[in-house]
Amino acid sequence: MRGFKRTISILLSLLIILSVFTTAPFTVNAEQTTDLSPAYVAYQAKRYSDPNGQNLFGDASRTYAQTYYNQMKKDNKVISGITIWEAAHIATSPTYSLESGLITKKDMYKLAIFDMLDLSESDTFVSNLLDMVNDSRLSYIVSVSKSICDPNDINVSELKNFEVNAEYINFLKESAKLAKAFDVVDKISTIASGCKNLYEAILTTANYQAISDMKNGTKEVLSAIYADTSNPSELRQAAYECVNNFGDGFDRILNTVSTGSNLCLNATLETIFKEAVDSIWSEIISVIPGGKVVMTAAKGMRVLSNAVFAMDDTCRIYYQFEADVTLEQAVRNVMNNARCDYIQDNNQDKAIAYMRAVEMYKRIVLQGYDYTKEMLEIKANAPATKWFDWFNHDYSECMELMEGVESTKSNNQKLYKQFEDWVHSDYINLYCKDYNETINDFNNQQTIKTDSVTLTQIKDINVGDSGYIYDYIMKTCQPENSTEYKKCYFTAENKDAFTIDKLGSFVAESAGQVTLIYDKGGELESSVTITVGSSPTNNKHDYYSDFKYSTFYNNSQQRTEATITEYTGSQSNLIIPYSIDGYIVTNIGDSAFYGCTSLTSINIPDGVTSIGDSTFKSCTSLTSVTVGNSVTSIGYSAFHDCKSLTNITIPDSVISIGNYAFSGCSSLTSIKIPNSVTSIGDSTFSFCTSLTSATVENNITSIGDSIFCGCTSLTSINIPDGVTSIGDFAFCDCKSLTSINIPDSVKSIGNFTFSYCTNLTSINIPDGVTSIGDAANYDLSDVLFMGSKEQWNSITMESDNFSNAAIHYNAEYIKTVEPDCTNKGYDLYSCSECENGVKANFTDALGHNFVNGICERCGKDELDFIESLHPYENDTDEKWTIHKNNAKRIAVVFSDKTETESGSDYIYIYDKDNEEIGCYSGTELAGKRIVVQGDTVTIRLTSDSSNTCYGFDITDVKPYYEECVHSETELINVREAGCGWEGYTGDVRCVECQEILSYGKYIDATEEHSIISEIIPPTCGQEGYTHHYCENCDYSYDDNYVDATGNHEFENGICKICGQPDIDCLENFKANDTKNIEITNGGEFKYFKFTPNKNGTLNFYSVGTCDTYGCLFDSEMTELAYNDDGSEDYNFSITYDVIAGKTYILACRMYSSDTIGNFNTVLNFEPDDTALIGDVDGNGEVSIADATEIQKYLVQYVSFNEEQLKVSDTNGDGKVDIKDVTQIQKYIVQLISSLV
Repeated sequence: MRGFKRTISILLSLLIILSVFTTAPFTVNAEQTTDLSPAYVAYQAKRYSDPNGQNLFGDASRTYAQTYYNQMKKDNKVISGITIWEAAHIATSPTYSLESGLITKKDMYKLAIFDMLDLSESDTFVSNLLDMVNDSRLSYIVSVSKSICDPNDINVSELKNFEVNAEYINFLKESAKLAKAFDVVDKISTIASGCKNLYEAILTTANYQAISDMKNGTKEVLSAIYADTSNPSELRQAAYECVNNFGDGFDRILNTVSTGSNLCLNATLETIFKEAVDSIWSEIISVIPGGKVVMTAAKGMRVLSNAVFAMDDTCRIYYQFEADVTLEQAVRNVMNNARCDYIQDNNQDKAIAYMRAVEMYKRIVLQGYDYTKEMLEIKANAPATKWFDWFNHDYSECMELMEGVESTKSNNQKLYKQFEDWVHSDYINLYCKDYNETINDFNNQQTIKTDSVTLTQIKDINVGDSGYIYDYIMKTCQPENSTEYKKCYFTAENKDAFTIDKLGSFVAESAGQVTLIYDKGGELESSVTITVGSSPTNNKHDYYSDFKYSTFYNNSQQRTEATITEYTGSQSNLIIPYSIDGYIVTNIGDSAFYGCTSLTSINIPDGVTSIGDSTFKSCTSLTSVTVGNSVTSIGYSAFHDCKSLTNITIPDSVISIGNYAFSGCSSLTSIKIPNSVTSIGDSTFSFCTSLTSATVENNITSIGDSIFCGCTSLTSINIPDGVTSIGDFAFCDCKSLTSINIPDSVKSIGNFTFSYCTNLTSINIPDGVTSIGDAANYDLSDVLFMGSKEQWNSITMESDNFSNAAIHYNAEYIKTVEPDCTNKGYDLYSCSECENGVKANFTDALGHNFVNGICERCGKDELDFIESLHPYENDTDEKWTIHKNNAKRIAVVFSDKTETESGSDYIYIYDKDNEEIGCYSGTELAGKRIVVQGDTVTIRLTSDSSNTCYGFDITDVKPYYEECVHSETELINVREAGCGWEGYTGDVRCVECQEILSYGKYIDATEEHSIISEIIPPTCGQEGYTHHYCENCDYSYDDNYVDATGNHEFENGICKICGQPDIDCLENFKANDTKNIEITNGGEFKYFKFTPNKNGTLNFYSVGTCDTYGCLFDSEMTELAYNDDGSEDYNFSITYDVIAGKTYILACRMYSSDTIGNFNTVLNFEPDDTALIGDVDGNGEVSIADATEIQKYLVQYVSFNEEQLKVSDTNGDGKVDIKDVTQIQKYIVQLISSLV
């Protein structure tokens, strides 16, 4: 199997190269045409196929790519160099393939697999497979021959003299078994019957097994591609389909061999294999639209692999131009053929095919401009020694040529858009009807004649200007709804001075008056005389002068080098020069391009080694960056806040990336950190809100703090093996992150690493993790821990990190379940405590793909998938009905998004008899499957006039036409009994129809608490006790109370242990007085005491602009009241009823514990002059405690103030004695109704 493993590696590597690099600039999605109305596609095809539409594309031989390609082909030095390169690299270059509207990505991979089976190149999958199989085949023939002939003098030709008989047939079977050629054993009798002699039988048997080995080997390789879930899904599907295709092809050849054909006697294994592949080639290519054209155009083009792009720049550019020119010609032929097919048969399919080709051709034309710009970019930076001398222009000339190419591309894009806008506008105005009416009206339409056309110059034109004429003149047609003459052409009377094509692209050659004539074959004519100015609009500019720089001497290179310190130009597409004034540019300094808002693209050439701090910070229009392969460091905030940057490739030369380097690049969609990078700073990609994927290679050992914080679109990231720590806030607020794989090398996870990752419901944690920081605001439901429960408990954690998540111990990956139309995909893990395993890393359901009302994947009817408005409207009452004739029951599944305003808006479900099945609100129906008996389900949504929510939609409807046999059941509502609650054995429910088949029983609570005791020692101000609680329920109690020690340690009037003030030392706060408070230490309280001589109400408050806080305590320091701010924004205010003779503690401080300041406090006191007779203790009521107080007074245990003496005289005799005590006792037991 060593040969097979090697060939698997070769084929996979080539296919991976093919899958990574695609010619994306001209990819066409068939949905761009097929999703439009049939009438509009037909109208498009009609307009594009007429002469005006054909003129849109001009002469393909005059493109920039064609011009430079022809120029390179004529240069012998170029061709010689390319020939040398091809000789060195032909074996490693994969065949060019195309992804477009003419061929799907899956079929592209299928063609690539066929191309890998090409016998013309060495070191391919087939070559390796044939070598291995041929060795095995030869070994078998020699082994069998030795056993028959003389081992010392083998003469294989002697075997031709032996006739095949039963003895030799048994001998061949046994030999095949010994050689482990099991596939041929049962076929030997059939094979032998068609052979003339033993020699032919042995050879044919060996060949049969060899072909079978090739079949099995091919299947093994393709099956390995399909089984590898890291491969693109289209590649996996292509490999899966090819398994069957190749199997059929080989089976046909094997059948030919077994029936006695001479094929295997007269042909090599290579020709046999080729015949097997060729036998199914026509079958495969017939189901791939445009496959033959693409493969014919693609042969010999070597532009896809990364190895190709590492060659000499001239060779690469040559191949790109060759690919573009060849592909343009091929697709143009496809477009022309499709046009002819459509003109001959104006049906819908032909219209769609033609418009696909048109859209693709547009993209290929525009791609040629991109290739030309790339060539000019490379030439602008390339030292002379790197380039052949076929193209001799300096930096400034290349920049000017680039502007011209960009301008021409822009004009073409504008022309395409205006033509399409014209087609769409006419369609909207004239043909917005159904398809048949549109075609009939089109064939019988009445032309609206244009009476006149007025042309007016609206913008100056100067010598050397070029562009699209409609940017410089305004055309007005009368009447406005005339359409035919919108397609009229331009000509210029003095063509030497002013060149213009029929559709309006012009070049002003010289100054003076120019008359432009606007007509269509003389039917309608108008003209305008324009003036071409003599001063060029843009004088030639010295682009080097836009760069300020400093120099330094590089000792290692023995040369003086330049650092760009500032850019003063206004170019949008900029190439940094390779050298300035003879000094090679090696550094881009700090803030050199800071805030260059006009910059849209930047090319950093080879030679530059470092990008400084804040170099391109706040270049808000910058969309793309090309970084040379010599850059080793990207500085702090280098591209910070480049909001328009959509992509950047970090080359393999980069070693370090600084803090905040790409922070705030809100348009960046993906990033790959190459293997060369060993250091990534903190917050490097924070708040890149469009970033969906990130790849980090293996040399990184730590994920820094906040590195992807706020990347709200990030759905996937790989953390490589070797990373040992993940920093604080690393993935905080990554709301779209659904799964993440933490490698076994990780030892520590920081604080809040996955906080607010609202879609991350599960996470795997390796058994090597030793510490986990604060996990506040985690939304995890499952934690998959790869170690034991004991290992988990040994991890150092900042807090109760995963209180809402189930911890699964000894978790191991089992398999991946792919999503389908309605069900999410997921990874299944085992757990030592979960019988059915754990589902994690969910992927969204694929959704239905309806074609003509039926889903291609599952066959469901589109009419079943009803939905409300999203959101639904207020005051709605709407019904939807699903009906399935003769169904016994219908299962309806609601989407996870289903939601109404909880408690206000409701979704009702009714059966066929309009009986209510259920009423749901909030998210009660989200993801829920409801089974309704009968053939009809009615759904009703009602809402009030307040808030609205998403509403509902249906993800699956399944009718059942047979009575349910309850073949699959599930146990639900199971609950184990505990010390504080009853248990329940569970209900048995049918999975299919959801009927409860049997109900469970309740289990008595165990009443066996698992008590944990905790001793709370006494302090100077609080008593001690023992606290007992059950670890399984809420049961708890306290006992073994111990008095407070009372051993305060006062310092400056405050106890150092409990913070209680020394009341005896506190300053008195007089009633209706004001005190100035100065807080010199953050968090410091100022204390005062107040003892009223009467019952009454105190008001303690602060005055000023400081934010303050106040408290009121009794003499035991029990808090009675507190306040932050009363009716004011900053000042506190406390109002409280107080009792005469009791001491109260007033406390105040700054609100914030880390601030100081000055403010005033005021104490107002209003005494209550209406005394309550009998209320001796002043608590506002008369009780036995008041009688006790009088008894204490009578035995001189306590003394009374005047107020107390007054209320103690309960019988009104002017003195206090035992009779007053008796009066209170009678009052309490209601023997008397009042006290005097």
